[in-house]
Amino acid sequence: MSEEPAEPLVSVVVPFRGNVNWLEEAVDSVLRQTFPHWDLIIVSDEPTTLTEHLVRLDHRVRVLKGKATGPASNRNLGVRASTADYIAFLDADDAFCPEKLERQFRAMSDRGAIFSHTSYEQVGPDGHPIATITSGRFSGRVYPRILLSCPVATPTVIARRELLLENPFDETLHLGQGEDTVAWIALARAAGELLGIDDPLSRVRMHGGNVALDPEAQAGAWRSICEVALPADPSLSRRVRRRTRAEFHSNLAQLEWHRGRSLAGRRESVHASLLRLPTSFMNIAAGAKHFALSPRATLSRASKRRKLLAREIQWISREDAVSGETLRLKVVPARTVLDVGTGIRPQTLVPSDVQVCVEPFAPYVERLREEVGDDARFVLLQATWDQVLPLLPDKSIDSVLALDVIEHLRRREGVRLLAEAQRVAMRQVIIFTPLGFYPQSYRKGQRDRWGMAGGHWQTHRSGWIPADFAGDWEVIACADFHDLDELGQPLDEPFGAFWAIYSHNRTWESTSRVAETQRIG
Repeated sequence: MSEEPAEPLVSVVVPFRGNVNWLEEAVDSVLRQTFPHWDLIIVSDEPTTLTEHLVRLDHRVRVLKGKATGPASNRNLGVRASTADYIAFLDADDAFCPEKLERQFRAMSDRGAIFSHTSYEQVGPDGHPIATITSGRFSGRVYPRILLSCPVATPTVIARRELLLENPFDETLHLGQGEDTVAWIALARAAGELLGIDDPLSRVRMHGGNVALDPEAQAGAWRSICEVALPADPSLSRRVRRRTRAEFHSNLAQLEWHRGRSLAGRRESVHASLLRLPTSFMNIAAGAKHFALSPRATLSRASKRRKLLAREIQWISREDAVSGETLRLKVVPARTVLDVGTGIRPQTLVPSDVQVCVEPFAPYVERLREEVGDDARFVLLQATWDQVLPLLPDKSIDSVLALDVIEHLRRREGVRLLAEAQRVAMRQVIIFTPLGFYPQSYRKGQRDRWGMAGGHWQTHRSGWIPADFAGDWEVIACADFHDLDELGQPLDEPFGAFWAIYSHNRTWESTSRVAETQRIG
């Protein structure tokens, strides 16, 4: 048996207030670690009679008197009391898996990491497994995107003690105010990189007292991010600040709806939408040379913008946008689909028995023929939209899709396409386009991203925003959908996009949602 070092390598800090039975389980999970070089520091706000028996379990366990001002101050107290190089955090109602410290410490040592976290397992009050949360996939240079989404769970974190001394928990923030989230944001910024380990090495107990399940606490955490984390970094771009504040108001909206205050919820939702939209307005202004609006048209667009913002724009994450999970709940059944501006691959959003693909560029049509082969469901037409749609009778096609199309048209031509699509469609029209004007053009002879001479067809000639789709249109938007440019190279900053969905018959839509819900269930 190897001799243990005089000093531990990892101190496990546990702030305690509440259920001593759960604390005993947490302590037992540390005692069972396969990694022996630890000590356990319990910082307790409870009478010593509740914890004194724990010290007798192992010489490496000690209990400190807490400040009774919340977990932030107690965690800081534990960090200062430690003599180890690394600090692991554990909440008193959670537990470690037996190999947690060994595997995480080894991974950090191998990669020279100073801040790490892992995936974890959610368990019920009785310890029964509920779900595995793969948060450990969140890894690398995560700042500043961690401001918008921080999946780090406290019982999964190990960090260098020096890093924590330089970036302590904010003791002005109490339980339910996001004191841990603000800390992980500060550590990610200071460390430069976060090592994520996609193994569930901790168990997080889900019960009625969980902050993560409390809408009030979630809104409080976003408030702290806006009031503490944002001011801490003056170098943050205006775009990141506005997006973060938008998330705050979006969470406030959910809280108000949870309270039953629908008017206040709608007001916060509109505030969030306004914070997300100005970047698009500026993009359109930058591309104003591509189209001119009369004063009357400008007034009309402003009116439509106000009308739309009075309704709800549904903002989704990039992961949701790419998977299509939310979008598919809006799609209604279709037997026939008209896919305008197909490009080199048919759309897959709306399954159908017959899909008419309208594509004007001959090389794209040839690639389409290779793509669909002998599949009798597809009808390929080499034509522009205005050579096809005006010939079709009213309500003759179930659904008309124009995905990445209208931005390639002059604005008036785009408006005409929308009108024709609404006339021809019996059930739905679905539009997908960048969120505002995205400059895209090609030099003479320059190949497009598919290595073909389609530069003329791929050039952007107009910009569109959700406010252009008022009335009965539904809008689903993603603020950071595009991360590659027209040549497939990474963008300096992601660019947004949105779907606009017009449903002629709401009965079809309701039927689709019920069917989808039943399928998922």
